[in-house]
Amino acid sequence: MSASGLLASVFVMAANGWMQTPVGFTVTSTGALANVSPWRAIANPSLPYEATHMVFAAYMVMGFSLAAIYPRRLRRDRRSAYARRGMAVGLVIGLAFTPLQILAGDRLAVQVARDQPAKLAAMEGLWQTQTHAPETLGGIVLADRGETVGGLHIPGLLSWLVTGHADGTVRGLSSFAPSDRPDDLNLVHLPFDLMVAIGLGLFGLALWTLAAWSRRRRLPDGRRYLGAVMLSAPAALVALECGWMVTEIGRQPWVVYNYMRTVDAATTRTGIWLWLVAIVAVYLLLAASTAWLLVRLARRGSA
Repeated sequence: MSASGLLASVFVMAANGWMQTPVGFTVTSTGALANVSPWRAIANPSLPYEATHMVFAAYMVMGFSLAAIYPRRLRRDRRSAYARRGMAVGLVIGLAFTPLQILAGDRLAVQVARDQPAKLAAMEGLWQTQTHAPETLGGIVLADRGETVGGLHIPGLLSWLVTGHADGTVRGLSSFAPSDRPDDLNLVHLPFDLMVAIGLGLFGLALWTLAAWSRRRRLPDGRRYLGAVMLSAPAALVALECGWMVTEIGRQPWVVYNYMRTVDAATTRTGIWLWLVAIVAVYLLLAASTAWLLVRLARRGSA
C-alpha cells in the first residue's frame, strides 16, 4: 500500500508539474498542437523537484501525526514503554525527513527561479529586478504601491540561494505585467514564509531530540518537549497546505503556465459541485476512521 501510494503521488505530481512547466508539444501558427510526446510531458522539468518535495512532506506529516498521539499518555504515565516506543517510531520518520525536506525545498526554489520567475518574486515579495537581492522574512506585500513593507531583509541571501552568487540577478514583480502575476500576492508570500518557519521549527525539534538522545540515550519526557511533539503534527500539516497554496496560487493567472489562463479553463458545467461534495465526504470519512484508529491504538495498554 505504501509503495502504491508513493507511485500514485509521483504521477499526480507529474501532471501538476506539467501544468507548471509544460513541455512535450509545440503549438503551430494556427494554434494546433504538434509533436506531442506524452513521455516528455510526464518527465517535465518540475517533476523531480515537486515529487521529491511532496513525498518528503507526506512522510513528515505521517511521522509527526503518529508521534503526536502518544505524549498525552506519557504525561500521565512516563514509564509507559508502549507510548514511548510509539512516539519514537513516529519521530524517527518525521525527524529523518525534515532536513531532507529543507534541502529539497532549496532545490525546488532554484528550479522555480529558473522556470517560473514571477512565482518566485511573489514568494519573496521582491518588486525590483536586482543583484544582491535580499531574502525577506515576513512583511506585507502592497500591490497598489508596488512595495513590500515590514519584515526582515537579509541582503544578498536570495540571490545566493537561487543563483549560487550573492551578486546574481533575480527578477522582480515589476518586470511582469500585472495580468501575468498572481492577483493576491500575500496569499503566496505569507504562506511561503509560514511554511519555511514551520520547517525550521521542526528542524529545531530534530536538533533538540538528537541532543537529548546523545546525552541520555532516551527521548525527553518533559512537558515542553512533549508539548512540542504534540504541536508538530498540525504544524507539519499546515506547512504542507501552505506549500500547495504557494504552488497553485503562485502559478496564477495560468492553469498551464504561459499557455492557458485559468479563466479560459474554468468549466461551465452545472452539477459539478455534487462530485466535490462526494469527494470531500469520502475523505472526511477516511480521516475520521484514521483518527479513531490512531486514538484507539494510543489508548491501548502497554502490554
